[in-house]
Amino acid sequence: MSYIGHNAVRKEVMGMASRAPEEDELQRMQEIVKAAMEEGALGLSSGLMYLPGSYASTEEVIALAKVTAPYGGRYDSHVRDPANNLLDSLQECLDIAHAAGWMPIQDMSRQWPPRTLARAPKSSA
Repeated sequence: MSYIGHNAVRKEVMGMASRAPEEDELQRMQEIVKAAMEEGALGLSSGLMYLPGSYASTEEVIALAKVTAPYGGRYDSHVRDPANNLLDSLQECLDIAHAAGWMPIQDMSRQWPPRTLARAPKSSA
């Protein structure tokens, strides 16, 4: 089993466009994610530090993560900017998980210092 990749889904629907998806494009991405979940995907993965994922807004990723929630989906992320903006990048990961119903998350950067973990309860408020 594996994850459905946000970058692959976005590229399938939008190519390498550096813009927000139109409503019909977002709906198509959600349909692709749903189909993958029905086929046994573990959840949604994202590489927000890589193209085309870096063009995506947090709201776009949330919209796709929410599709995985009814299936017990997880969120696995290469966060947006771990080298220059780690705390905000990890907060974005927490915000996505929270907005999708507190789905389990895995951050592929594995750079969760104690001061970052202290922020986690704040995102559940």
